[in-house]
Amino acid sequence: MNTLFGTRGSPYVRILSAALAAMGADYETNELKPWDNPDYAYSLSPLGKIPVLVCDNGDTLIDTIHIVGRLSERYGMKETFLPNCQDDEIMLIVASGALESLVLMSWEFKRDEDKIDESTVRRYTRRVENSLDYINRHMTKGKSYSRLTEFFIYFLSEFLAEKNFVTLNGEYEGISLACRKIGERNEFLGDEKYLKGL
Repeated sequence: MNTLFGTRGSPYVRILSAALAAMGADYETNELKPWDNPDYAYSLSPLGKIPVLVCDNGDTLIDTIHIVGRLSERYGMKETFLPNCQDDEIMLIVASGALESLVLMSWEFKRDEDKIDESTVRRYTRRVENSLDYINRHMTKGKSYSRLTEFFIYFLSEFLAEKNFVTLNGEYEGISLACRKIGERNEFLGDEKYLKGL
């Protein structure tokens, strides 16, 4: 059986869990917080980051986008899960970059207040705001995107709300509307059972 290593708080683990559930992949979870157990994290991944998927055939896969790519081929779902045009690829890169900036910013805010690097926060904030503007502009055009891109946008908005960085209502109406539609098409996202106990 496939084993997913990660923690519930990671948006990347949430994206991968949602993709695995949508593919109907059989998997179990194993809680791993790399900051609590760095040696074990590095034994699974040279980056020491989550998520990591140890496949039933013994392969170890790292990085959410790479894992979804490999599994979508394995389960015959490459056409629906992976970007198939330049606009979709760019949207995935922008959403992924914004999410990475948010994660790094959330770590910056865990520092003692006098140790927070304001220039770093400004740089991440600008990157996120520009990315949200880009995503919002393109989501209002009614284009369709791959499921992986949609999951990145959905969990980007979830992470924003969870960390109280930015509210999407009002200024980012296109993203809010798109996320509601993504949630309706993927009902399992609402009950979080896809996280399998993490």
